[in-house]
Amino acid sequence: MFVFAVGRLVHRLHDELSWRGAAETVVMLIAVLSTWASTGVDGTFLDVERPLTHRLVLVVTGSASS
Repeated sequence: MFVFAVGRLVHRLHDELSWRGAAETVVMLIAVLSTWASTGVDGTFLDVERPLTHRLVLVVTGSASS
């Protein structure tokens, strides 16, 4: 999901190549990367052997990307 989000941001920047478009893309990129980083860190601290943890990480990742 995150690779798709970054790909969409690159496509958006390509379509609107201006200083404003670049600034908007950077703001959205920061949001996407911070969500990715926090999901990765939170997933590291959870008990990964539990099926509930797998579902939780998938739900958080899916809802953050949409």
